[in-house]
Amino acid sequence: MKKNFCKKTANINGFTLLEIVVVLVLLGVGAGMLKGVYGFFSETDKRFQQVENSLMVRESLETYLATNSRLPCPDDPNNPDGVENLKAGAGGSLVCTFSKGSLPFQDLAIERFDAWGNDYFYAINTETGDVDLANENRACHAAGVFGKTGAVNLDNLFICPVNNAAYCDKTPLGIGVGCSLNCGGLLNLCRSASNYQYYESTKAPYFGLSTPPVGTNLLPIDVLNIFNLMTDNGNLSLLNQGDFLQGLKKGEKIGVVAVAISWGANGASVNQNSCIQSELPIDEYENCDGDSIYVNMLAATSNNQTDNRDYVIPITMSQAKTAIIRSGKIR
Repeated sequence: MKKNFCKKTANINGFTLLEIVVVLVLLGVGAGMLKGVYGFFSETDKRFQQVENSLMVRESLETYLATNSRLPCPDDPNNPDGVENLKAGAGGSLVCTFSKGSLPFQDLAIERFDAWGNDYFYAINTETGDVDLANENRACHAAGVFGKTGAVNLDNLFICPVNNAAYCDKTPLGIGVGCSLNCGGLLNLCRSASNYQYYESTKAPYFGLSTPPVGTNLLPIDVLNIFNLMTDNGNLSLLNQGDFLQGLKKGEKIGVVAVAISWGANGASVNQNSCIQSELPIDEYENCDGDSIYVNMLAATSNNQTDNRDYVIPITMSQAKTAIIRSGKIR
């Protein structure tokens, strides 16, 4: 008896073209969702990593301060090799070549790139290359934080004979009148620090507790600003997020001598070399526009954007003084 194999085979059903298309579409949707989820968690991981990296950068700068009694200068912004760039100044001094550039990662013994594979930006006191200020490593100027070698200038530094406190005092005729007022009156005339073995002539640190801002440079009276030193001293301004937009300075951090910045997730397209005002939120633009004002961005600056946070790492004069106090090198 013959078996009808043809009839039996004909009853086996296969997938129709429509079913295959539906399956492929579902697989594509699922793959897209998985890719989106992976991308979200991957980007979140980078942001957490950058928070840790920023802490490491700050600690490295403070360690460098404690070890070398100074902060490093920026690296060449056009050809970074990880080493600070210095130039010869007056009196055999070495001063910073750039006030803005790349973070000298080799000097700091840290990784070169941020979490997104981009170089860190590094800006310092804007007057570090001024011949009349930084080249002579003035003890009463914030640029002294970056002084490496050279004779110290003590023109505006005076010592109170009563308590041996040092005062930065911009005075006429080289007389520490403002210092004397703080020292108990004009009868206790302060003496120039050049009469004391207060500073070694060719060795950092070139700044001390009296270096403005913060310290004993403020006077109880203000006589037409004759005796007051600028508390600005070429330092940088760091505002809280949103303050600049509102025209406020209530969150301004005083005495910022340096900032290191990771430009964040969009750092490859938005940085110191690529900064278009019309395309950026105001806080993000303020960080890359080339002036000395920066914004501490704690979150994205627009509800429609999640990739525009900059990670700003400030170093203040207070931090600089604390670092060398701990090292026992404070003046």
